[in-house]
Amino acid sequence: MPGEGAPEDSGSRRRRLQLPVQPPFDRLRAGHHLLVTAHEVNHLSKFMHSVQSNLAREVCRLHHWSDRVWSRRYRSICVSEEEEAQIERMRYLFEQGCKENLVLSPRDWPGASCVNTLVSGYRFQQGDWYDRTGLYRARYRGQDLDLDDFTEHVDLPLVSLPCWQRLSREEYAKECLDLVEMIEVDTRTRHENNGTTILGAPAILSTDPHKRPNKLKNTSAPLVHAHDRAERAAMVERYRQFTVLYWSASADFRAGQLDVEFPEGSFRPAAPYVGRARAPD
Repeated sequence: MPGEGAPEDSGSRRRRLQLPVQPPFDRLRAGHHLLVTAHEVNHLSKFMHSVQSNLAREVCRLHHWSDRVWSRRYRSICVSEEEEAQIERMRYLFEQGCKENLVLSPRDWPGASCVNTLVSGYRFQQGDWYDRTGLYRARYRGQDLDLDDFTEHVDLPLVSLPCWQRLSREEYAKECLDLVEMIEVDTRTRHENNGTTILGAPAILSTDPHKRPNKLKNTSAPLVHAHDRAERAAMVERYRQFTVLYWSASADFRAGQLDVEFPEGSFRPAAPYVGRARAPD
């Protein structure tokens, strides 16, 4: 779990990780999937900035990449408060790797994944925090240190789905295990019916990280995720109203009306350019 920052004590480094987000996750070669709960939009923005930038730097260091890691910015899609919608998204997260015919079970995925942690009843994903800025500054001061001196083992909390927050740890693990077992049954049945096989974890790990797929799936992502059609339509309408208010305010702001009111949960655009004042004729 990569990160960067100035030299600091253990407590302050842990506080930096305690962003108010919930990140059950899975990582595929073509991208990563996160199911995140954020109290404020700017919290999500800061969290994703750290993931997209610091994680990309670590990938480049590990595999000697000089090109960009992500082909585009991340895409955030709202999930409704319906229990069915949240469980559907969790299942989609878990079945990454199975639906691509790479592994038979979500528990077999050899890369980064929260599945084994959640089905085991644990609520923390363990990893290492690399303070590379601290290492750089120490070496700049002439200190003979290496990365191990700026590596800390940390626990990333995995918060419950909103619809399952009242469940005990054992009950939550049971719900996650039920999802995984349903995916395993469906995956085996699909392969038996189609006469197909999986690639398997050893072959996945032996794949050249620089290899690019010949063809990428290119489909339009939905604006929102909802189980009920009426709820989906209501969410889309709220989003439409938000964008109307935002673009109207943005146009006024760019025209020089800097005190214009923006809708909640939005970011103002860059302020308009202020040119050099002309001398009076």
